[in-house]
Amino acid sequence: NMRASTLVSVSLMTFGTWIRYFARDSYEWMMVGQFFAANSGLFLLAAPPVIAENWFPEREQKLALSIGVTANYMGTGVAFLVEAHLVKNGITVDQVNLGDAVLASIGLVLVLLFTQHRP
Repeated sequence: NMRASTLVSVSLMTFGTWIRYFARDSYEWMMVGQFFAANSGLFLLAAPPVIAENWFPEREQKLALSIGVTANYMGTGVAFLVEAHLVKNGITVDQVNLGDAVLASIGLVLVLLFTQHRP
């Protein structure tokens, strides 16, 4: 079920980012938070084929799949560039972690409100 896997993924991400934020003085807990956040990607990387198959007619599935896969990698690349730029310009790692946690929490709320298994 796409809704369930999306909820698990975004929940892992949110949980992991908040652990990373609150564990700022503990390397071990920071790695625990990173473990949860990183494992959320397992579900997200599998989402484009499921979305393409369930939400699009057969003639549009290849295009939907290619856009979904590209969006996953583009999002990761943009996040790396933006966060590196923020830290380079004086934003602390704690502030970046807080921003990550807040954005993940907003994503969780949006998924809870709007995600469905089929269109």
